[in-house]
Amino acid sequence: MKTRNGIYHDLHLSSYCFLVCDTHLVFIFSSDLHLTKFEEQYEIHRKEFNVKLNSRYRVNVNFKAYADILLYKKIENRGFLIVNEGGQKLCLENLQLNGEKVTLKN
Repeated sequence: MKTRNGIYHDLHLSSYCFLVCDTHLVFIFSSDLHLTKFEEQYEIHRKEFNVKLNSRYRVNVNFKAYADILLYKKIENRGFLIVNEGGQKLCLENLQLNGEKVTLKN
């Protein structure tokens, strides 16, 4: 149920969703403000995050999904709910990042 101020305390009922096309993850937000912040910041956050990792480990990395999840955790302080491309609802307790792919640098 949404409050008078447009905030959902149960993320499963929220209508504030943002699909990140290249990772196929849908991030669910409790308020329009949190959704807007994420939408404005996620591309910048990705670049900064990957630059930090590249300079720290001296290996070119591209962790889009991980960077997005970290930003989501930072912005959404009323819960955690992500839907993956398979339609599975993920919370922090059942989330696992699993992937390792080595590609040629462009």
